[in-house]
Amino acid sequence: MNQLRVLIATTTWWPSAARLAVAFHGHGALVSAICPHGHPMRVLRSLRAVHAYSALAPLDTLARAIRQETPDLIVPTDDRVVAHLHALHASATAHDPDSIALRALIERSLGAPAGFSLSGTRDRLLQAVQADGVRVPAGRSIAGVDDLRAWFAARPGRCVIKTEGSWGGSGVSVVHTLADAEAAFLAMSQPLTLRRAVRILLFDGDPFPFVQCLRRERRTVTVQAFIEGRQANIMAACRDGHLLDTLSVDVLRAQNGIGAATVVRMVDCPEMEAAAAIVARRVGASGLFGLDFMIETATGLYYLIEMNPRATQLGHLARRGRDLAAALVAALGGTPRIVATPTDEDQVVALFPQALRFEADWLERNRTRIDVPIDQPQLTAELLRRPWTKRSPLARIEGWLRDNDANGKVLSQRRAETLLAKLASQPMDRSDRIGRRPASPI
Repeated sequence: MNQLRVLIATTTWWPSAARLAVAFHGHGALVSAICPHGHPMRVLRSLRAVHAYSALAPLDTLARAIRQETPDLIVPTDDRVVAHLHALHASATAHDPDSIALRALIERSLGAPAGFSLSGTRDRLLQAVQADGVRVPAGRSIAGVDDLRAWFAARPGRCVIKTEGSWGGSGVSVVHTLADAEAAFLAMSQPLTLRRAVRILLFDGDPFPFVQCLRRERRTVTVQAFIEGRQANIMAACRDGHLLDTLSVDVLRAQNGIGAATVVRMVDCPEMEAAAAIVARRVGASGLFGLDFMIETATGLYYLIEMNPRATQLGHLARRGRDLAAALVAALGGTPRIVATPTDEDQVVALFPQALRFEADWLERNRTRIDVPIDQPQLTAELLRRPWTKRSPLARIEGWLRDNDANGKVLSQRRAETLLAKLASQPMDRSDRIGRRPASPI
């Protein structure tokens, strides 16, 4: 087989896309990308090509990149890209060779089209896998305040209000009362306001929410029972509904407590692996996906709370021979390289650069390993800079005025380099070790 071609696709500025691009290239793939202007991937010299992802014509620009790069695999790293790929698949109805090839490529990258409607919806997916034996919290879609009132009549107390298509802890609100729940529902279910969309466009330089606002896209809202506990995640590589490999983590630190993980412990977790196998089979998944869990404090039981039908920020990590990019390269006929990975039973990793922005003081106290891509100096330097969406003068002023910036605290170059040097010179502190979890069925 010729050298495997991989297209990394993202509409956000998350660093995980760049880390995945490096991982696939390291396993011998020819890697290209489609992303917004200013994305960290644009500094990678190893990329075959980088295409601009247009918010005004996302399907056209994505389809053009696919035609020009002829990839064997598309790796989406956010939910918008997944929706765009679903739309391209649905529109490729002709029986000409190009349409047939496009449908086959998307199915090879995401899985069976029959599973698209499930993987893209929280509530329906959780209901489906619950029937297959996966433990999930009580939950339902909310069409109006009457649904919320019925929920609170049956289950008073804390719950979680979520919007479909949100990620990284955004679009999530933990509420205690019916009044709070109604307020959260009314705010989340409405189309994005023009004022907020303009702010995101002017301050952050992100045009995608503005286009969403102009289209008056309403958002589906769900309610879910609150599980008191700690977070855990798994990311899986799969093909045709069967797992190829997985990587599991306990979340030690997260953005603002409920958002994306910043510090994780890589673990073996049969419970999460079993759930991932059930989800992969149910949706006929191919490519990469992630699952988010809560481990209930009182019982140690795992509750699946969400599926991410695309690559997550764990994709570049490897542990004891487990390497998701390598698994996909091998499954598609490539020859991945053998990489020596740490054999620590419970290896703690601070994700770079997220942990520096949210957990600098904690890292210094605990002397935790941070996964800096030391073999990619240009990428390291780029990720140490202020995020692209926070580089405009307006965004800088807003950052000075706000205490809880969603991107965390931007460290000065000197502070970041000093902290990285200190962490590199000290052994890892194991004082934050979590006790062994009791075995629990899915």
